[in-house]
Amino acid sequence: LSEASAKSYPYVAALARATGADITIVYADEYERPVAHESGDIALLLDHINTVREQLLAESTVRLAGWDLPADVERLPGRAADVIVQEAVRLDADLVVVATHGERGITRLLAGSTCRRVLRTCPRPVLVVPARAEPELNEVPRFDSVLVTTDFSVDSERGVAAAVSLAATLHAALDVVTVIDIPTILMTVTGAARFQITPEWR
Repeated sequence: LSEASAKSYPYVAALARATGADITIVYADEYERPVAHESGDIALLLDHINTVREQLLAESTVRLAGWDLPADVERLPGRAADVIVQEAVRLDADLVVVATHGERGITRLLAGSTCRRVLRTCPRPVLVVPARAEPELNEVPRFDSVLVTTDFSVDSERGVAAAVSLAATLHAALDVVTVIDIPTILMTVTGAARFQITPEWR
């Protein structure tokens, strides 16, 4: 429900429009809702937080509805990464879209990265929208090209296959990139010059 999350909506809209996919917004309640035995002030505060969350979720669906894209909302208790992966499996999602918040320093150390946990544990393809992305929030973007990297491993082959399918669906160009790291080699030959090959010579 953050500003960073809002940056993912245009991309979600573009993909859903191109594929006809259903959209489900998943929100994890990592904090408890008000309970009867809470003291008055705490209960009021938690109730206010709950109301704000409901308003933000409603605004999210309204934004997508403005693009003629209805969305279901799932609000569940639990750790964000766990809830996202659980729902991705339950819904048999074709794609999971998450946004990064660009945490740095102690915040990232203590809170960890939801995005990284999802990438590590989710069995479904994941699209990450970085905090530095600057989409036009009121327009659905057009995908003209898809870039995929490969190191020719079995894992990367699955990524290439997904990228090929995505590019075909979006009628976009597909660029495949591989990077070969050339280790630094220092050769010294008696009576000859010294040659050095560095990783910059790629």
